Amino acid sequence: MGLNVNRPRRGSLAFSPRKRAKRPVPRIRSWPDEDKVRLQAFPVYKAGMTHAFIKEDNPRSQMLDRRYLHQSQYWRLHQSTYLE
Repeated sequence: MGLNVNRPRRGSLAFSPRKRAKRPVPRIRSWPDEDKVRLQAFPVYKAGMTHAFIKEDNPRSQMLDRRYLHQSQYWRLHQSTYLE
């Protein structure tokens, strides 16, 4: 069948199977039962990664009033979910 190779595992088994999604729109499988009106689900997908300069404003931080580079993600709302 395959070669018997002694090597460490490549990747976590929690993310198995590793394959592309069948559709770009996420499926929302459960809804909380609440009487309060609020945003409960937001069908978006991850569009990419970037970095941004952040100015720390926490008074207890050692980096107070300093700017530092922070990685961030940006998300995109799927086109079929726009309200018209």
